[in-house]
Amino acid sequence: MKTRVLVVIYTEKQIRTFLETGAFSKLGDCAGLTFLLVNLSSSSVNRLELNGDVLHVEINPRLLSRMGTFFSSSRLWRFRNRSQAHYYRAIASFGPKKLRDMNSTMILYNMDGWNDVKRLFVRLMAKSPSIFIDIFEKIRQVLLNYYIYFKVRNLNINSQNFLYAVLPFSGLLSSEFDDFTKFFQKRNIPVVA
Repeated sequence: MKTRVLVVIYTEKQIRTFLETGAFSKLGDCAGLTFLLVNLSSSSVNRLELNGDVLHVEINPRLLSRMGTFFSSSRLWRFRNRSQAHYYRAIASFGPKKLRDMNSTMILYNMDGWNDVKRLFVRLMAKSPSIFIDIFEKIRQVLLNYYIYFKVRNLNINSQNFLYAVLPFSGLLSSEFDDFTKFFQKRNIPVVA
């Protein structure tokens, strides 16, 4: 029996980048693949020939997702000096207008719709004591784990059915990457993220 691997796809960009290009075809030759499509329409994938099973799930906790994006964004801003890449990404995404204009040649990560008030809120949240953010993040994670669990409980996603989960990074600042990584780790499914 082949090793079972769960591949989580959660943005349209990942369909173009990973599924349309056949990025998982070699892995499918040596492992049984199951693709978990999160919040994506089946019509997006029906035209593709995937080497594995396909599961669909709708997980739309809008408030929890937005909170997660703010937490991820504030972490990026708080730790912006860890590397030059971190610094430029943080400045280009959340810096004051003058600094963003100076770095206008940087590729922005889907920051349309982020006004100066949201960016200021991210910078202020990053300056607040980390214990404050940690408490709210832990509460959010507990709520989200229960929410995701109830959505996927009938899909048999557990360590008996899947030896690994693969979570491709979308390139966008969003909470799904961190949320699913933590969710699978709690279920003893090793994650390649």
